[in-house]
Amino acid sequence: MAEARKSAAGNFLREATGLVRQVTFFDAFLLNLFWLNIGLGIGITFSFAPAAFPGSNIIVGVAIATVFSMINVAMYGLLSGAIPRSGGEYVAVSRILHPAIGFAASWAVVWSNAFIIVLGTFLFVADGISPALTSIGLLLGNDAILNAAFAVFNPVTQFLIGAGAILFFGILLAAGTRNFFTVQKIFFILGSIAVVLAIILFATSSNPAFIQALEAVEGEGVYAATIQTARDAGFAVGSPSFTALVGAIAVALFTMPWGFATVAIGGEVREAHRTQPLAMMLAVAVTGVVIIIAGLAITSVVGRDFLGATGYLFNIGDFDNLPLGAPYFNFFASVLTRNPIIIVLIAAGFISWTFMWIPINILTGSRMIFAWAFDRVVPERLADVSDRTHTPVLAISLITGAALVFWAIWTFTGAYFLTSFIMMGFFGVFVTSIGAMLFPYRSKAMYEASPIGGYKVLGLPLITVLAAINALFFGAMAVFSATNADYGANTPAAWITFAAVYVTGFIVFFVSKALRRSQDQIDLELLYREIPPE
Repeated sequence: MAEARKSAAGNFLREATGLVRQVTFFDAFLLNLFWLNIGLGIGITFSFAPAAFPGSNIIVGVAIATVFSMINVAMYGLLSGAIPRSGGEYVAVSRILHPAIGFAASWAVVWSNAFIIVLGTFLFVADGISPALTSIGLLLGNDAILNAAFAVFNPVTQFLIGAGAILFFGILLAAGTRNFFTVQKIFFILGSIAVVLAIILFATSSNPAFIQALEAVEGEGVYAATIQTARDAGFAVGSPSFTALVGAIAVALFTMPWGFATVAIGGEVREAHRTQPLAMMLAVAVTGVVIIIAGLAITSVVGRDFLGATGYLFNIGDFDNLPLGAPYFNFFASVLTRNPIIIVLIAAGFISWTFMWIPINILTGSRMIFAWAFDRVVPERLADVSDRTHTPVLAISLITGAALVFWAIWTFTGAYFLTSFIMMGFFGVFVTSIGAMLFPYRSKAMYEASPIGGYKVLGLPLITVLAAINALFFGAMAVFSATNADYGANTPAAWITFAAVYVTGFIVFFVSKALRRSQDQIDLELLYREIPPE
């Protein structure tokens, strides 16, 4: 883009971001839907929850998570509608609470983005490609295809497949956002077909039919033997309890609350004050309803004890005694049919769901990096926008490169910090909720001039009411994740990761602030009194 220019106030990098408002309502809805990710949501919820929290009412847990997630995204939608700029909650929180708090929270989000790209890449291989090859290999009785399904877990093969996927989406996003949204629609069609077919297969089957189909593939008695093996290894069926229910809610929150991806591209969404809250809330509602329907179907056919047993064996790494190699929703559905077209469509659809976590986190992370650079906190070149594609190419390249490094670490060392970043996510939502709750009071003029300035409930600002509920709920979930060993987020490694990311975020901000003042005579405090230009 043209050489950086100061704004009239002399604070921002230039007078316009260079980003273009080209994201439609449907684009925004799909982006949020894929960040929630119905396919992965079904798989994670109904494999991990029965294993980690046996006795929990998972359906009720998902329903409660859906209600509070609706409140969460309504709050994010109103906040983004009031301050419609690219950069996620960073732009709002840094203006409402304090620049350092906004930057540190956003810094943690971007690290989470980079890691979740890696998680999506792994799931693309483990929950997409491998089950697809296994299903097709079993159908055809082809040992070569079955061997290929396991060969993808060879570290070098896995790294090359994953690195190719990350690079593909990094290049696609750098080439123009419209190109990505076209690809997104194609994957949505494939993913929707797969979920519908899987639900139909479960809805028209039964537990005895599933056992018969499974044992036709894996051998007689494998269903009961799997449950017994898991029990011998430490799996307990458990009984209903409040703690187990909270655990089920926490597992559902692996996916349910994150339907606000478009906050990161607020400066590129058309009619943001209307589009943002509606697109987010619709995405959460659709996801919650589909996961509940699918959960009822899979639980009645596969059986709760078998789901818990396979999830438990998977979590402890006992793959030798795990039927089909993995406890995946799409895997179990494919066992119920011998139709090659249906098997291939389910396989392709679930590859689509797993695939899409990669580009969405590249997109959202890159816009936060862009916003930091536009505010002059990090090197200004990271805010460069291509005149041809209207994308921040260097910011996209940076998070793509970081994801490749994380992917190599995951693949070749087995380092695993997922729960660190989930806990970090809960805490980030809590911080944003505090900012949104105080928005009408700490930034009164900005709030009253915004499109949401007149939204009231019982005489109080609507965003304050929603944010107060949100802060209580996600504050409680952050405490639960930090204190419950079954959730896996309170290990020394998780705490060290959590603390290191936030501490480095504050250090980066204050060092940058000092350097800007001494070298460029720029006071970042003045900059944060304004909303960035469009």
